[in-house]
Amino acid sequence: MQKEIPMIRGVAFDFDCTLYNRLQVWERLVDRFIIQFNEHINQSLSKDHIVEILQRGDTMGIIKDSSWQDIFAEYVKMGLFSVKPEFDDFFSFITEAFPPAIVLYPDTLSCMETLRKMGLKTAILTNGRSDFSHRKISATGVDHLMDYILCSGDIGIQKPDKRAFEMLCDGWGLMPEETIFVGDHPLSDVYGAQNAGMTAIWMANAVPWPSKTDFPPYTIKSLSELINIIPKIMQNT
Repeated sequence: MQKEIPMIRGVAFDFDCTLYNRLQVWERLVDRFIIQFNEHINQSLSKDHIVEILQRGDTMGIIKDSSWQDIFAEYVKMGLFSVKPEFDDFFSFITEAFPPAIVLYPDTLSCMETLRKMGLKTAILTNGRSDFSHRKISATGVDHLMDYILCSGDIGIQKPDKRAFEMLCDGWGLMPEETIFVGDHPLSDVYGAQNAGMTAIWMANAVPWPSKTDFPPYTIKSLSELINIIPKIMQNT
């Protein structure tokens, strides 16, 4: 007897750079940053240059999937500070100022609403400290359209470890073969999800794809495109 292939029943998402533009956050909080670290910032830098450094250092962190300590170290190396502040002071500022500065992509909420109307479950799996990650997600209001949210800090396991994706599916009540995972990071999101048996979709808007590896079968540049791809995936399952 031929084995029945499970239907797609849920779509899970990475959070940073997948559901919102992380680099735009720095434009919104730069004034607060300048006031908070006025005694530390290199006074020769213009406001625009400060934003550029904040974004460039954060981009390195996104590409390398780095910790905030690593991102802070990038800022120090890039000459953002003339007097280096304590990391704890920097991170305290980030935990307070970053979440309210997040603005979802224009199509994020409508995409989640459409998926739910299609009868699909929705979830988030993101790397990061537990309390901070949940605070970021909650600040956007997208948590109300999610059936399940899991942060690496909740379980002590980070993407691309396939156990993180397996724990997502267990908590979600779905099998990996029944799920789609959407994320911007080739390793942490796409490879990790595929390795766990999920169908992966690459959000091609933040981290460049490694030149020596094949592109994933499904790629989008906006969440609006996802709605049209899902029926094609269902036909192939």
